[in-house]
Amino acid sequence: MTDNKKTLLELLRDGQLSSGQKLGLSPVPDSPQCYHVAGITPSIELVVKEDGLSLVASPEKGNFDFLWDCDIGIGHREGQGWYCEFCEDSPPVYYSTRRELLLNHTVIPFFPWVAEKLRFGNFLVFRRWGCGSFEAVILTEPAAEVARASEHFWKMEKIGTIVPE
Repeated sequence: MTDNKKTLLELLRDGQLSSGQKLGLSPVPDSPQCYHVAGITPSIELVVKEDGLSLVASPEKGNFDFLWDCDIGIGHREGQGWYCEFCEDSPPVYYSTRRELLLNHTVIPFFPWVAEKLRFGNFLVFRRWGCGSFEAVILTEPAAEVARASEHFWKMEKIGTIVPE
């Protein structure tokens, strides 16, 4: 496992949602980058990569759609620090450590998104669009019921409560 991936996993396990809860992560068998997040739904997996995080929804093995994705181009300039090569800030925002860059560009934006979207009572809805394509969206109950009536509706799962480790 690379240093960046180890650091991201540590930051995710140490981080907290605004409610004070922590994410319980368990490895997905035969998928070295993927983790299930306790209490959500087995169809959602967190992918921890060398250069960022992705949250994907998978209605069946081999198919997935991105729900949240954050990639980082990790750069370093001697005397200035660590920065994201993908950001359009001019001049770049520099961080004193690689860990601080990873924290500010992945984990800090991730936790509020998780707290808002993956809350109890929301639904993960899969819609088919033809030619084998589909999308995964997270909807509130009223919007999920509207989606259920659509000709493109495929399947739906209620999102469970995120539980502390």
